[in-house]
Amino acid sequence: MPDSYELTHGLDPRVAANGEDSDDDGYSDYHEFRLGTLPDDDASVPGYLGDHAESFESGLDSSWFDPDGGPMEWEIVSTDSTDGVNSLSNKTNPDNRFQWIHRIVNLRPSVSSLDVRLDDVNCSAYFVIYDTTDNIYTNRCGDPGAPWETRPDAINPDLSGYPFIGAGLLEEGVHEFMIRVDTSTTGHVFMDNWIIDEVAGP
Repeated sequence: MPDSYELTHGLDPRVAANGEDSDDDGYSDYHEFRLGTLPDDDASVPGYLGDHAESFESGLDSSWFDPDGGPMEWEIVSTDSTDGVNSLSNKTNPDNRFQWIHRIVNLRPSVSSLDVRLDDVNCSAYFVIYDTTDNIYTNRCGDPGAPWETRPDAINPDLSGYPFIGAGLLEEGVHEFMIRVDTSTTGHVFMDNWIIDEVAGP
């Protein structure tokens, strides 16, 4: 979090934010910063995202961010799409560095799915999706020009029990989706049609 933000809300910028909840409202200071609520006011709590779909036709929502604070290494491209024209892709990476993009959301019980395609000539694209700390989907060695795989569990049925890919339940609360690519200049991942569906209660 920026020092100016922490000082404004009575937090100590010299202390790393490790899950502290200064106003005891059940949401960490960091999550409140990312979700746009006040970490020093227990009446200010994040709303739920609800049913949600992103096909990146209107660009990249500002809620996606680079956790390292550097320039965004992802872009909207019109070369691949399953829904409309645009998709989200990592930029060319000459240094073989990890390229991250994150999104934090507050959910009621939900399931989620994502369309994904790997375009990997040298078998170097490494696509990982995490929910908080769990590695819940990974794929190496996509075929060059391979067709889109909707719902990534179609690629690896052994992961069908994990929540992000729509076969399991995302419990109520804050979830951090972290997408990482470790790739060469010839490897890219394309993502489209990210969907959150709330699960009706009893």
